[in-house]
Amino acid sequence: MLQSLVVAGALHVLVGNEERGEIHQNLQTQCETLAVLSPQERRAWIAEQINADVHRQKFLGLFSPNGQVLAGNLARLPAVPPKTRDTRVVELHPTSIPGVSTDVARALRCTMSNGSIVVAGADLDDVKSATRLAEKAVLMALPIALVLAFFGGGLVAAQASRRLDSVRVLSDTIMAGQLNRRLPIHARTDSFQMLCRHINAMLDRIETLMQEVRAIGDDIAHELRTPLTRLRAKVEGGMAMATTTQEFEQAAGGVLKEIEQAERVVSALLRIREIEYHRRRFLFQKVDLHTIVADMVEFYQPVAEDCGMTLRVKIDSPCWVVGDRDLLMEALSNLVDNALKFGPKYTIVDVMLEICPAGYPRLAVADRGDAISPDEQTRVFQRFYRSRATSQRPGSGVGLSLVKAIAELHGIRVFFEPLADGPGKRVVMEFDQSAA
Repeated sequence: MLQSLVVAGALHVLVGNEERGEIHQNLQTQCETLAVLSPQERRAWIAEQINADVHRQKFLGLFSPNGQVLAGNLARLPAVPPKTRDTRVVELHPTSIPGVSTDVARALRCTMSNGSIVVAGADLDDVKSATRLAEKAVLMALPIALVLAFFGGGLVAAQASRRLDSVRVLSDTIMAGQLNRRLPIHARTDSFQMLCRHINAMLDRIETLMQEVRAIGDDIAHELRTPLTRLRAKVEGGMAMATTTQEFEQAAGGVLKEIEQAERVVSALLRIREIEYHRRRFLFQKVDLHTIVADMVEFYQPVAEDCGMTLRVKIDSPCWVVGDRDLLMEALSNLVDNALKFGPKYTIVDVMLEICPAGYPRLAVADRGDAISPDEQTRVFQRFYRSRATSQRPGSGVGLSLVKAIAELHGIRVFFEPLADGPGKRVVMEFDQSAA
């Protein structure tokens, strides 16, 4: 409706301006023609123009400087401003229209070189007719436009309602427990289709998270079942068999070890969850990898000696990255701890800080233990996964999962490489930022 009214107003203004511009041009041409004629020629030209005007739509008057009528079809000098270049709508007193003593016209006043005054005017009947025609056209088109507007609005509203109903039905279905339902996506691309794609992507992410939560719950229940079973057996056995204070202390020590193992599993899982939800990004700052490697090797040197192993360090050059120092140390600590725990005795574990050909820093831990098969190299980063080579050794199976979570938080790529100088493997953490 607003558009129709605006179009109607614009059409009315345009028609009026067009007619006014045409009249102004005609009157200006008449004044310019009279200006180049002599006084006698002016009277003859005016008479000729009036006689040729069959429809009595032209008004021409020649007046002396004091307003006396010299020629034309005007009874007296109208009140047209003398110093203006634009036409004005004024009241004229024509002498050529029978029975009409006054008429409203658009007129232009011109002063000739000899001081005489020329008033040229044009009747407004044609302008009024054109305006009325435009008004009739608008009045005829306005109801059609309103009907089309209501009809089109109804169609759009119905389509939008159907689309929103599909979202509402889907929401009810999902809340009922069917997390695998999705909104239909059509070939055409519009705002609603983009919204449907975003909703489907959000539902995919929610379903994935729900599956992960279920899997974590199942893994926790599975992993805690064994230490809890052993704990119960030790408690029952200690209560039944222990007869002295020393025996009770030994039983209590075994119970504490099982409790500590269960606590480590739960703490590691909570740590992974905290890192995966990116709650520590605000702690990122420039970190010296050289210092991290040196401190880690110094910390684990006594542990390596107790395990009968040698811990070596190799640093190409000092470099800086942006990250969380504590988390990076924790990731490297897990890699070194795994190498010492699962590597064969009397071998060497290398901790290396390298610069790859692309200029990115790499932290690597190499041991001479059994290599990991290609099909297991991705699965070992899953929670509680134990490879065939380490399934019989103590551990919770969440160390590499924690390393993976820290790496993803920092945008680090973690992968395995074979050793070039013999049996064994390297775990590499390659940063995606140039070394500073």
